[in-house]
Amino acid sequence: VLCSLAFCGLGLVWGENLLEIRAQEHAVQFSIAMVSVPDHASACRLAEKLMNPRHAIAGVIDIMPEVTSYYTNNDGKLAAESKVLVLIKSRTNLMDEIQTFLQQNLEAPDTLIVPVVDGSEPFMRWMVAHTLESRA
Repeated sequence: VLCSLAFCGLGLVWGENLLEIRAQEHAVQFSIAMVSVPDHASACRLAEKLMNPRHAIAGVIDIMPEVTSYYTNNDGKLAAESKVLVLIKSRTNLMDEIQTFLQQNLEAPDTLIVPVVDGSEPFMRWMVAHTLESRA
C-alpha cells in the first residue's frame, strides 16, 4: 500500500503508513515535472529561469546529462536520440505554471508530471521550507 504525503509547515505526524506535515489551513503537495531538452546548455538556461530568486516556481531542479530516448517516429521506424533529462521538483499547485513556462520556452516539450507519494524526511522538510508561497 502506497502512503500519500501531504506537506505544509508546522509539525510532523506519523500515522498508519501516512506521513503528514500539518499546516494551519491546507496541505501542500509536491510533484515532479520531467522534461527532456536537446543539450546541457539548454537545461541550465531552463533551470536558471525557473529558479529566478524573484519568482522561483521550483524547489529543486536536477539535470541528468546524456540520456537516450528510444521512440517510434512518424514514419513508424525506431529512432534513438541523445537528450538531457530535467527533473523539476515543486509544489503540485505550481505545476500548471511550470507547464505553461515550458510550453513558452521549449519547442514541443515532452513533459510528464508525477505526484510525490513519499520521500526522506529531511528532504521533504527542506522542500516545505523552500517552496512556500511567500517565496514568490
